[in-house]
Amino acid sequence: MSPASSTSAEHVTRVSAARWGQSEFFGGLAVAAVVVHRQSERALGALGLSGWREASPRALEALAGKVERIVPSERLLIDAARYNKAVKAKGGVSALIRWAMERVCGGLLERYPECRAAVCEPLPYDGEAFTPGRNVFVVMPGEGYVDCALEAAGAVARWLYLDRRAEMERKLGLCLQGDEASVGSQILREHGAPVLSQVAKLDGELGVSLLARVGSARPRPAARKPCLGERWSWPPGSSSSRSGSQRAVRPCPGSWRI
Repeated sequence: MSPASSTSAEHVTRVSAARWGQSEFFGGLAVAAVVVHRQSERALGALGLSGWREASPRALEALAGKVERIVPSERLLIDAARYNKAVKAKGGVSALIRWAMERVCGGLLERYPECRAAVCEPLPYDGEAFTPGRNVFVVMPGEGYVDCALEAAGAVARWLYLDRRAEMERKLGLCLQGDEASVGSQILREHGAPVLSQVAKLDGELGVSLLARVGSARPRPAARKPCLGERWSWPPGSSSSRSGSQRAVRPCPGSWRI
């Protein structure tokens, strides 16, 4: 079913889905969906959800907790290490985001058959239709669209993202806040590409440029000293001139001749 970008689904029992982390270099991708009925819609409206994008982590945790006590929810967190692999496996970030949104919406639509619509943030187009699981009306609202259900899902998704990022900071002893390029360069310099791939999305421009430095900074192999008992000859292929014998020089296994 083709998405309708201007049709409202307010006051209809619906599943609403949002994501956080797509535009962030550090951390994974968090997706959350909620089911909203007419009764729960009034309760969500009383929470004051409009400031969830700027809320502090502590305030956001409290807000997300209140949301999940009012409405059923479904979450999906793809941490950075899994994200980097999944982008390749799914054929790109657009396909990965669509799959993640379909998964959380589909899970709730199966549990709550009374849902008549699916409202989600606009998805990056990858040539495939958004199919959340069953034949419901799909709404992808444009800019300026306000829906308490969509804001509730966004609050849960952002809290899930920030909570996981803080957990990675504690686990690895890193600070993933500040200028992304500077912090990424420091991690790469002090810990290497394997650690960077655990905490950052490497499919974007910044990730590609940082990893390019790894390849350009590879040291040249040092000149090798002769193995014990090995003779050297110059030019390569000539016989030894020390003893007058015509025996060819035989290098050690795995070595090269200079």
